[in-house]
Amino acid sequence: AWAAGAAVKAAAVRPVAEGGGPGEAAYLLLSLACGGGASAFLWLLRTRNGSKHGGGLVINRDQTCSVMINEEDHLRIQVLRTGFQLKKAWNTIDALDTALESSLNYAFSSQLGYLTACPTNVGTGIRVSVMVHLPALRVTREIQKVHQAAQKINLAVRGLYGEGSQAMGDFYQISNQVTLGKSETDLISEVNEVVSHIVGWE
Repeated sequence: AWAAGAAVKAAAVRPVAEGGGPGEAAYLLLSLACGGGASAFLWLLRTRNGSKHGGGLVINRDQTCSVMINEEDHLRIQVLRTGFQLKKAWNTIDALDTALESSLNYAFSSQLGYLTACPTNVGTGIRVSVMVHLPALRVTREIQKVHQAAQKINLAVRGLYGEGSQAMGDFYQISNQVTLGKSETDLISEVNEVVSHIVGWE
């Protein structure tokens, strides 16, 4: 396996309470996520009748950091890192998230944490994902044991393109399924430990 060179993807999904429009959020995200010298791409989603829907994407020049506006949730911050660099990915997301939260009103409950459109993201709103290459475990048919063990500890093993996709080229995405009742650092440590064991089995 080349887990040391595998892509690491961490995502924090948090909603913005009603208030500022998507255009204002887009400009704020442009300045925060991409900086003055980065190129950014925005688009407006349109409904079938042609009216503006108000969604967008902000992405930095090297395509390692992106923020989606009004996708599944109001905001989805994604950071990609090559190698097994979960903490570095988290540090980038945390800094951007903190900057955004100082200017935007997130929907937050003192009991539940961050309130998201998708109930499975309620709590910290973080999805910690690691992409690994596991050809030996697939060939020896041990990959099913990985699936079963991961499910018992609330982790998901998905295909190359995430939820609902099949594994292609023996690439698997391993991520947390629960965001409620655990801190971000606990979730990152948990995924880090499990992936390290899986790489050892490979």
